[in-house]
Amino acid sequence: MAATHVPASPPRTAADWEARYVGGTAPWDTGHVDVNLKTAIDRSVIKPCRALDVGCGSGLEACWLAGQGYDITGVDLSTTAIARAERRARDAGVSATFAVGSFPADADPFDWVYDCGCFHTQSSEVTRAAFAESVAQCLVVGGLWTTICGSTDGPERDHGPPRLSVQQVATALEPRFEILDLRASTYDADTATVAQAWIVVSRRRT
Repeated sequence: MAATHVPASPPRTAADWEARYVGGTAPWDTGHVDVNLKTAIDRSVIKPCRALDVGCGSGLEACWLAGQGYDITGVDLSTTAIARAERRARDAGVSATFAVGSFPADADPFDWVYDCGCFHTQSSEVTRAAFAESVAQCLVVGGLWTTICGSTDGPERDHGPPRLSVQQVATALEPRFEILDLRASTYDADTATVAQAWIVVSRRRT
């Protein structure tokens, strides 16, 4: 698939995310299940459970997870993305719950939270810590969080996912999470050049 031309700055607000889906400039919406998600599941203790997909987009991964036996809820700030996710679930004949928003307000705690490309859009130490705290509030004690985020490895670039260092990731996560696995990968998106990524699996502390 050809690389998608996208604005240089990452989306920050609900209106930004909505504009990407309406305008067809969502390079992460590749049409195939993210290979890093499959890797994270294969290499970790994440088994079918009650799970939350933060920033689920058009629901591709959420529907795939539902087909693997996960009790999945997906949330996204884009109303267009959620409408597409609901349609995808109906077409696939799988059971998945979708809602517009960033994190569920009144849901029971989840066993696992999956986030591909949301955590790294937080542009400051304060907002990254707040995002990690929101994830922790959604999880049972001992619950797992898998985040796939852009890495500072590789050459400088003016496109693709925001870049985070290991230190920035650890600073945000470690007050509430124990990092179980952090490995280098490449970001699975239709960008002009290959972007380096981190796959991070962490566990909520007691």
